Amino acid sequence: AKGLKNYTFLAGERLVDFGFKSKKRICDYEYFLKDHLGNNRVVFTTKPKTHEFTLNYESDTNLPDDESMFDNLDNIIPANIHDHTDAGSTYDKSQLLNGANGGVIGSVVTIPVGAGDKISAEVWAKYLAPTGTSNPTAAVGSLLIAALTGNTGTLNYEGSINSSYGTSGSMATGVFGDEVSSTEPMAFINLLFLPDDVAGTIENSHFAFSQISSASSNSHAILALDEPYEAPESGYIVVYLSNESTNLTEVYFDDLKVTVEEHPVIQKTDFYPFGMAHAGGYQRITAKENRYLFGGKELQTDLGLGWLDYHARQYDPALGRFTTIDPLTEAVPDWTPYRYGLNNPLRFNDPTGLLEVDKNGESVTYETEEEIGLFIAGLNKQMGNKQGEKSDQQNETQQEDGEKIDLASSKSGEQLVESLKSYVEYRKDNKKAGVRSQPVYLEDIIDVNSQLSGNLGYGPVTNSTKGSKDIFGTRVEITIWLRKNLKGEYLKKDASNQFRGFKLNKGRTNAVSGNLESSILLRNNSDEGAIIRLQVYNNPEYAQKLYDHIMGRTPITTGTDK
Repeated sequence: AKGLKNYTFLAGERLVDFGFKSKKRICDYEYFLKDHLGNNRVVFTTKPKTHEFTLNYESDTNLPDDESMFDNLDNIIPANIHDHTDAGSTYDKSQLLNGANGGVIGSVVTIPVGAGDKISAEVWAKYLAPTGTSNPTAAVGSLLIAALTGNTGTLNYEGSINSSYGTSGSMATGVFGDEVSSTEPMAFINLLFLPDDVAGTIENSHFAFSQISSASSNSHAILALDEPYEAPESGYIVVYLSNESTNLTEVYFDDLKVTVEEHPVIQKTDFYPFGMAHAGGYQRITAKENRYLFGGKELQTDLGLGWLDYHARQYDPALGRFTTIDPLTEAVPDWTPYRYGLNNPLRFNDPTGLLEVDKNGESVTYETEEEIGLFIAGLNKQMGNKQGEKSDQQNETQQEDGEKIDLASSKSGEQLVESLKSYVEYRKDNKKAGVRSQPVYLEDIIDVNSQLSGNLGYGPVTNSTKGSKDIFGTRVEITIWLRKNLKGEYLKKDASNQFRGFKLNKGRTNAVSGNLESSILLRNNSDEGAIIRLQVYNNPEYAQKLYDHIMGRTPITTGTDK
């Protein structure tokens, strides 16, 4: 990924959703913005979603809408003359609000939104001439709260809603008195924004509305907000219809639609120095949860401990300490083995749980506090290596030309195991020395023209050779995959043939043969799968010993160790 200025850079992406259309994979990616220490601060998408919520009042499965999301669906009138949904007589329903008791607040919907989301709202409206005085007995704020709660109780935002209308509870005489027309019916489409902070007041809630016009007199006309409303922070929008006329005026509403255009940012997280997340972060509820946070490490949700997985160890950001000692603690005996970032997390981090690096990914010295922060390889110096040079063990696993393993040899199994063991030692030595290991490829250690058996070579389909060899006196089935391109050429120095890491699968019963199978897999660096498999049948104990031998834990030296 390429860096951006000001220590903000595009550092990764993750597949969050995909489907299949015309046999082509359709992917939706999310991207991370990291700070100089690799902390994921912002997650965004290049394909923000748009959601529409509609209400046609017909309750007809042949004309689906989002009726279940809306509240206060009273006064639905079946009269084709007041219906807008179709020009014929198939559909005939609309909602009547006349300003009297029970006819002030109409359909209501509450939708969670994030900062920067843009919300549009529109409805088709029609009104008839006034016929009398309405005189509702309840304030609009109280009626709206009742609509949202189904008359079952109070709402956390009750104070904010009531404040938005002034003491009289009417837009005409309250805080919006100068913005409405007295010559038109007091019928509106309204949008009320309520922030996540439930202690909302008139200062941090927002209101938008549009009043019906003479264009709706005796015929339907669209009634919409003048422009999309942009949410200033995460919270909720309440869209509702109202008729607050003092004269008894029948207003018919139909085909309500609310549109939410999501902002590209779907998550924002700020951290305390040692990794605790600030309160008030943002996570879009419609997006898949991202748990890769501080240091780009995955938050572990098991048991509610809040630890972060740093590969070699687990880290507790609440304490600013690892939960176990550093496996390389002997290299830095003057420092506590539970520390994080040399107790200076604004400058250093610990990407693997094995000693610190600076913001440039370079090893740091540990001899005195004054030397911390100098961008030199302290551990390289301790190990007798110069910064940036390859270690003396750099090429131990790479066979010279003419010395590569002949797979047809009876000793090729043990030679292969010893080469894999050398590869592990090479990686460990370089890690201790603070030197980046050079990649190792399959063709570095084996003769690609040799085969494990005479009847199965690197065929165009399997790209593998397979055979059984004695390894320390035990028969082991070996399979080697050497990747090829479409022309049948070996992918030399390609990630598909590059060594990455080992995996042990022990004691799995084959449902067909009944054998107890154990395997040691050497995986490649392109996540396509294994490039070497050592298969042991009905002897999981030996598979464990062989794996420990390769990993440099307990060597197999005599027949009693088989």
